[in-house]
Amino acid sequence: MGLGWHKAKLLCKLHRAGLKLGRVLTIGRLNLFTGPAKVRQLLIDHGGVSPDRVAQLIPDSVEYAEPVLLALGAESVDSLDFSSWEGATIIHNLNEPVPEGLRGQFDLVIDGGTIEHCFDLRNILTSYMQLPRIGGSLIIHTMGNNHMGHGLYQLTPEFFYRVFIPKNGYRMRRLIVHEEFEYAPWYDVPDPAEIGSRIELANPWIGVLLLAHTVREQDLAPLRESPMQSDYAAAWAALDNSQTRQLQPSHPPRTGWTHLIKQMVKETLPSLVMAKHRFNDRHPALARLFNRWKSARQFRRFSFGAQPDRFRYLER
Repeated sequence: MGLGWHKAKLLCKLHRAGLKLGRVLTIGRLNLFTGPAKVRQLLIDHGGVSPDRVAQLIPDSVEYAEPVLLALGAESVDSLDFSSWEGATIIHNLNEPVPEGLRGQFDLVIDGGTIEHCFDLRNILTSYMQLPRIGGSLIIHTMGNNHMGHGLYQLTPEFFYRVFIPKNGYRMRRLIVHEEFEYAPWYDVPDPAEIGSRIELANPWIGVLLLAHTVREQDLAPLRESPMQSDYAAAWAALDNSQTRQLQPSHPPRTGWTHLIKQMVKETLPSLVMAKHRFNDRHPALARLFNRWKSARQFRRFSFGAQPDRFRYLER
């Protein structure tokens, strides 16, 4: 759990846009994963913090993120963790309901990388959503792609857009996707329900992270109903309304001449198809080579650059 370059930059931009940090709670005590020199540059250039204040609050050696949050105007910074190992100010198991005394007490709650390590996502999210005051913000930074084994889960844009909805008292303000290196491009990701299609991504080995900013608008009990994936929910709702609607594919079906020829061969010459599979069984190395080539084509089809309507370039 930590405050790296991307989270620090987002907080700076939110501060400059008028977000009042007020009373801040971090989930886990956030290590500062960005060096003091870079943090000072971010605070001055992107956060609008005066050089004098930065020099006063950011020493040459800093391990945790509290000085950065205080420099951005936080009145106080608490941290909530399962144990006191890293000096958290509040000890609590988030798999259990949060105490009444903590509910609605914070202007900003930041999860810098905890949620993917916790098994009971429903309880964790319920706890998170009870902590901010009305009008307060919740920021979650978590793993999306290429981090199998880092935690128990990798999450998706669909997940966040289905959880943080007005029915649960929340509204998504922004969902940013970026690769895991400094100065990686930021992409603004829309709600799959709004574009009527799934948002899927294939990218190289480097990790992809999701940075979600959501705001609590009403004091409602969260997650009284289980969220459903938007494309299935729309199809089922149409059927319930006795409408004839097909589930829309995440991407347009292929209609090129090569695809049409393949379909015709499969339908009219099944023996040729069987011969092909027998050949592949006897020469698996050739089959693997061909399938790697096909996978590379699919990879390009689901890349950032091939989906500008789903991954809208923000900035570098």
